[in-house]
Amino acid sequence: MIHRFEDLKRLYKGAASLRYVGAGTAVGAEIDDPDESDPRDEFLATATHDETMQAVETEPGLPTPGPTPADEAPPATEANPYLDFDLAPGDVAKLQDCGVRPKDAVDAGFTRVTSSEAAFRLNRVDTGDLEGILVPYRLLGAGLSHCRVILDRPIKLKTSKGKLVPVLQPVASTNHLYYVPGTTPAVLDDSSVQVLLCDSECGALAALQLRKEGQPPILPVGVGGAWGWRKSRVFDDPDGGETKVEKGPVVDIEEKIAQEGRRIIIAFGSDAAKDAGVKAARAALVKFLKKQKVIYSRA
Repeated sequence: MIHRFEDLKRLYKGAASLRYVGAGTAVGAEIDDPDESDPRDEFLATATHDETMQAVETEPGLPTPGPTPADEAPPATEANPYLDFDLAPGDVAKLQDCGVRPKDAVDAGFTRVTSSEAAFRLNRVDTGDLEGILVPYRLLGAGLSHCRVILDRPIKLKTSKGKLVPVLQPVASTNHLYYVPGTTPAVLDDSSVQVLLCDSECGALAALQLRKEGQPPILPVGVGGAWGWRKSRVFDDPDGGETKVEKGPVVDIEEKIAQEGRRIIIAFGSDAAKDAGVKAARAALVKFLKKQKVIYSRA
């Protein structure tokens, strides 16, 4: 007995002799009354071989499901930033040596850049060995205000007096404070929140681990090196006079950080007691904070 049109098609193509008894399709019969005849049965009982094959070829199959409506489509899987980030294993190890957790580095937008990418970000015409880790300085709103690149291999610059420079910032740019992820204007305006001034971005990110529930809030803020809390801006006199140099504390430390009555902890590197430059920078910072009438201490 033949139960499917596929069987009928196979047998006819194989030139087998058969006697038709009855046929059914995979689709349920439309006639429920057993006394009624199916028009297809009458056709097949009298059809020639060619007519039967033509009917088999044109017989509709099972309906195929239509495309899923856009509003019913399964949501696209969002990328997990902690699994898909642009930092090499060596970068992660380097940051961990500085006390920075990989999660905090990803949240801060740290990313690997090639020499040419670094040159573009740093506004440099030379594309020497500048490969490293890009550290974006985010605004407290949207966008970026500044960046620095932690170089894989420190380099010597014409202005570095023969010393190796491990970190570069854009040419002709001034210094900026580095705010860790989650810093808000409200936190900066709250003088009851004590500030931990660190001498690098990595130091500020590592200090996030000091935050403990039930303890007074603390806001880590990074400066780009011991003298990173000061600015030095060169600009042309608009009246056509000589080029001028503007020096002093960066705007944010004067207007947002050093609020009267706020406690500020200076947490510079362990070389602060030995390195004359670091020691001088810390002494100058203490002098500035005294004028601002803040409560300061040194870690």
